[in-house]
Amino acid sequence: MNLTTSDDAEKWLRRLLFMLVLWDFGLAIYAIGFPHHVLALGRFEPQTEPLWTRGVGVYWGFAGWIQLLGWRSPRRYLVAVQLAIVFRVSAAVIDLIEIVWLLPRPAFYFHYLLGFFVAANLVIAFAEARLLRAMNLPWIEFGRATPGS
Repeated sequence: MNLTTSDDAEKWLRRLLFMLVLWDFGLAIYAIGFPHHVLALGRFEPQTEPLWTRGVGVYWGFAGWIQLLGWRSPRRYLVAVQLAIVFRVSAAVIDLIEIVWLLPRPAFYFHYLLGFFVAANLVIAFAEARLLRAMNLPWIEFGRATPGS
């Protein structure tokens, strides 16, 4: 990955965000449209109305939307890219909590799948933050006053 200029970093960030848009919208459609299949895949107890599964699908849809904005223009929609980083880190934390405390024992393939997602989400968040830094943009802003406040 060549990050010699801010423009190169922006191209790489846009490529990454585009792939994530496709991935997250695909997961959203799958979870919202076929929640019973998602539950069966995870070997969870069947539910009459899998509201939780559809809620996770909406979460993925939200991630897809903010990444779509970031893909369109990372500089114009900087907050969207920053939210994409927050999404990835929070998804890693949620999945780790599921692995450690919520999923039944003994471990089965879903534990390992979620473990992969924890690692992948952290790597993606790191890459997004690094690319923003290479573009001379902040990956997160603390206590910065906004115009008009």
